Amino acid sequence: MLDIVASATAAVRKAMAESERVESRVLDTEERRVLASIGANLDYPPTKVEEAFRRSRIRHDLELAKLQDESLNFDQVRDQLCLTQKEFQQLLATRKIICFGVGSQRWFPVFQFREGGGLLPGFEEVSPHIRESASPVHVAVLFETPSIDLVFEGEKLSIVEWLSRGLPVQEVKLLAEEI
Repeated sequence: MLDIVASATAAVRKAMAESERVESRVLDTEERRVLASIGANLDYPPTKVEEAFRRSRIRHDLELAKLQDESLNFDQVRDQLCLTQKEFQQLLATRKIICFGVGSQRWFPVFQFREGGGLLPGFEEVSPHIRESASPVHVAVLFETPSIDLVFEGEKLSIVEWLSRGLPVQEVKLLAEEI
């Protein structure tokens, strides 16, 4: 999986860099193979809008693959939180932990856990405010990117940093509702 992601990332970066310099060009064999493997239609020249959308979709898909790769499975999370099966199911049912599904797979992004085990302080209060239909990539970006709405001692913090420091949860709840 990582080889596909790395190949696709390299092909996209190369194509994007070259497309900025040249208005139109022919894709090489490796670029066509990688793009075809992720479902790109290479039978007609795309318009600029289609090309921008395609690049955006490829970046999103790469970020999703990276997020999945860095996430934990059911057993890893249950063990890390030292929960029984029943306690774990209750945590899921009350949406006090983030779980995303792709196909039949379920995975838990690592940003919601602190190093050394356990959920981030206040996370159980924040996660129910995230729409169930929110994009996993958008949620990860929101949690991991410094926000102008979360400033502490003059420093913009990400939600992860904010919660890790034990700062008030109310501001984070409001951001989570905006996803």
